[in-house]
Amino acid sequence: MQKLLVFGLLFCVSFTLKAQLQEGSTAPDFTVQDINGNSYSLYAMMGSNKAACLDFSATWCGPCWSFHQSGVLESVYNNLSNETTVVFLESDWGTNTNCLYGPSGCVGGTQGNWVSGTPYPIADLSLNNGPGVNNDYAIAYYPTLYVISPDKRAWLIKTRTYNEYANWITKSFKMTASAVVTNSTCGDNGKVVTTVTNGFGTISYKWSNGATTKDLTNIPGGTYSVTISDLNGYYIEKGPYVVNGPSKRVDITNATLTHVKCFNEPTGNIAILVDYGTPPYTYNWSNGDRTDNPLSLKAGSYTVTVTDNAACTRVKTYTLTQPTDVTLSSVAGLETCDSGNGFISCKASGGVPPYLFDIGLGNQGSNYFADLEGDQYYTVTVTDNNGCFETSRSFVGVTHKPIVNAGPDKNYDCLNDVISLDGSQSSQGANLITLWTTRNGKIFSGQESVTPEISKPGTYLLKITDASNGCLDVDSTQVLDKRIYPNVVLDRDTSLNCVMKVYEAKGSSKDSQTKFSWKKVYDTLFYKEGSKILVSDTGNYIFIVKDTINLCVSKDTIEIKVDQEKPIAAAQAEKDVSCINTEVIIDASQSSQGGNFIYQWQSVTGNIKSGAQTLYPVVDKGGDYHLNVKNIKNLCESDATVLVYQQTEPIALFDQSIDGLKLQFNDQSNGLPTSWNWNFGDGTTSIIQNPQHVFAKEGEFEVCLTVTNDCGQNIKCAKLLIGISAPLSLASYEIQHVSCFEGTDGSIKINIQGGVPPYRYLWNNTMQTKDLFQLQAGNYSVEVTDAQGTKITKGFLIKEPQAITLKDLTIIPSVAGLNTGSIELKLEGGVPQYTYKWSNGQDTNPLQNLAVGEYSCSVTDANQCVKTFGPFEIKEVTANIENQLIKLFKIEPNPVSEVFAIHVSLTQSTPYQLRMINSYGTQVWLNRQNNSKAIFELDANQFASGIYFITLSSEDIAQTIKLVIR
Repeated sequence: MQKLLVFGLLFCVSFTLKAQLQEGSTAPDFTVQDINGNSYSLYAMMGSNKAACLDFSATWCGPCWSFHQSGVLESVYNNLSNETTVVFLESDWGTNTNCLYGPSGCVGGTQGNWVSGTPYPIADLSLNNGPGVNNDYAIAYYPTLYVISPDKRAWLIKTRTYNEYANWITKSFKMTASAVVTNSTCGDNGKVVTTVTNGFGTISYKWSNGATTKDLTNIPGGTYSVTISDLNGYYIEKGPYVVNGPSKRVDITNATLTHVKCFNEPTGNIAILVDYGTPPYTYNWSNGDRTDNPLSLKAGSYTVTVTDNAACTRVKTYTLTQPTDVTLSSVAGLETCDSGNGFISCKASGGVPPYLFDIGLGNQGSNYFADLEGDQYYTVTVTDNNGCFETSRSFVGVTHKPIVNAGPDKNYDCLNDVISLDGSQSSQGANLITLWTTRNGKIFSGQESVTPEISKPGTYLLKITDASNGCLDVDSTQVLDKRIYPNVVLDRDTSLNCVMKVYEAKGSSKDSQTKFSWKKVYDTLFYKEGSKILVSDTGNYIFIVKDTINLCVSKDTIEIKVDQEKPIAAAQAEKDVSCINTEVIIDASQSSQGGNFIYQWQSVTGNIKSGAQTLYPVVDKGGDYHLNVKNIKNLCESDATVLVYQQTEPIALFDQSIDGLKLQFNDQSNGLPTSWNWNFGDGTTSIIQNPQHVFAKEGEFEVCLTVTNDCGQNIKCAKLLIGISAPLSLASYEIQHVSCFEGTDGSIKINIQGGVPPYRYLWNNTMQTKDLFQLQAGNYSVEVTDAQGTKITKGFLIKEPQAITLKDLTIIPSVAGLNTGSIELKLEGGVPQYTYKWSNGQDTNPLQNLAVGEYSCSVTDANQCVKTFGPFEIKEVTANIENQLIKLFKIEPNPVSEVFAIHVSLTQSTPYQLRMINSYGTQVWLNRQNNSKAIFELDANQFASGIYFITLSSEDIAQTIKLVIR
């Protein structure tokens, strides 16, 4: 026997596992013989109205034995035998029948005596007794308990209690149902009402149409069935029930709405399709229409009542919509300055976007119309997606740009430095702003007029702006360069050296009728005529070739460099020649070195033993040794002298300065001593060369100095009076400063006291007198020595006033026939106040009522210092001729630190000169011209910082401008 024992569980599982019969499935009929030899047929025992209880168990099964011992089936059999039959089926073929009676003779195992006290039949299933029953009932475990309903369906017992059996047999199997049917006249008012009796617990329903209610209501015509189940899961099926009538109430199955396209227009319609119910149909709309397709409707709600032949109705409401009214606004923009840039910007709303816009040129999706011509009206139409439209009118204004005509192209030659452009055909007026510009030319004057003057070929742009509307226009004209410059040939750049200190620069030209001259960069005073010049200074020299026919000038520059840098010559002796060191080396390694340099030593007072052409000569005698270092590339030389000292037998000498008991000793010994030993005569000594010593008391002391070097020793003694006489000092002095700038009337007077007279005087200007006279401004010092060698020194400063200079100058010419000229000087420096003495005998400033002529002025300050200024020239002019002749005279920039330009423009050509003087009245620059227009560029770096006066003068005019150079 093969089996699986499960202890402590409710079931014993058979070896072969199977699934039980599905709940409610048909219970197979079977016939078996019980242990008493009686035949048991399931369907026969049930008849037509009885249930059946089947117990499939095995004698060895513990849970089976527990259930058997509970007496549940015994109670069912005893109490419900009128309604059910009960049978026990021993299902394990591996046990024998003896096992039902207990262990005796049992094969396969048993729990005990199954027969004793069992009132219902017991059958032992085997190959020969109900061989197919286990398989028919899908026995998978023990005990398997079925209850069979009277209609022969099988149901599993789960809780194994008497109540469960009783509920199935007395309640579930007794459940019945009936129904009352009401037909559906309109297709949605039929019903089926059921009545259920018996059953266990809650009753549930499942209709063929998916409903789960007890009754069906408001149903259409059709066939319906229902499955009714109780809480045990027992169910019965009822039906079919036939409900007569249509399958659905009359209904509108489709409605097509055509909404109103444009606001407040009758363009809407509604088309409906009707089905179900009982045809034919009638229609009743809220607006009185009686068709299924009302037309020409405005926006709004419309209700229709559809009635079928059975008087059943369906009511529905439809709403036709409409867009909001199309609105249009527009803003027009000016066409500015005739540029075709007028515009209209539209804004549409309402209707159904997107919109199309049109101003008569065709529809466009953009609401912006650009590049419109002004001074006209435009009709704007907007059309929405439904074709609804709106219109408006907009006026596009216009502003006009000025007429700009820069005039014809012109030629630029060398005959005129300045020419005029002609823009006179352009618009002109108070509200018009005129401006000429150029990138490659140069505007001389009149940049804001229609006829400017220019001083260089190039392209010139004329721009005129109308300030009232901001419009502008531009035109250009060409000034063509028609200058033909003469040929120029010039030497190459060269360098001056220490031998060739002057160079002859030569220039020439292949062209005839030329004139040659020379200038120097940054040197306005340099001017030479001819094709050759001798130069000795570094710089860039300009060779100028002037065509005497067309006046065109060609220039080339030769750079003269100066390589006159002298080599370094430096040397020192390593030690002194002495009685021990008879030879010493002179070290010249700090001199210039390299392949370009040669060396030569010479000496008159010394002796060169070796190395006279090296940096390290050996000498054996004191004296002056001269080194010559020569650069063989630029031929420059430098010299250095080295004094080699030679020690001789020393001679001790000294002096001192006395201040009370404190003395400063100064060694003056000869022979180059190398050590000093002082004995101060008061028991103290010092080995310092120039010691300072303080004596403890007054008295006479003998001071001795012993000096020593390689050649011997020497001693010098002197008796000094300490503290007995007053210290040597400067009692007083008197200084007389110089009265005038660069004068020589200064003086210094001194008074000496103390020490031991007589006194000796030595001034730094080599004078040995007590006082000094006729001195210039400067620093002076004196050394005073008394009879015992005590010295004092004192310094003095002699001052002088600043020079009298011209700070400003005003010259007014004299009008023809009248003495109206004047000269006014503004001075600084010296010692104010000033007095004036003019060459015409007058003593006023300003000097007025002057006739034509030259005038000088002698100025005297408070120190009687005299400075002469002039001559200053008074020109004669016809009344207002200066204003009529001088069109432009200016200096820019002013003040200046680098390059400045002098601009001159006269109304007519006339010879004139430009003269520049400094504040001392000295002329520093002069230029003569006869061109009516000219520009002079000067480098301020060639002049000292200060105040200058530049005068433009001719026979008829004179005008002065002050220039400040920083």
